[in-house]
Amino acid sequence: MESRIKQKERKEQTKRLIEIGAIFEHHFEITSEEEAEKIAWGFKKIVTNRKDDLSRLSIEELKKQGERELQKK
Repeated sequence: MESRIKQKERKEQTKRLIEIGAIFEHHFEITSEEEAEKIAWGFKKIVTNRKDDLSRLSIEELKKQGERELQKK
């Protein structure tokens, strides 16, 4: 019984990691592990400092903010 629970937890973790990786690959056009690692280190400080603020916003609000930022450039 315990091994089934652990196996289910591993499958859930694997699924979650794949989904998260797919999101980052899509939004940042990541093509390699090395590139993903570099981007992760680049975002680490920003995310660490703003995680609470970002968590309070809806996805729609964050999308709008991102689109406004892109239009400024």
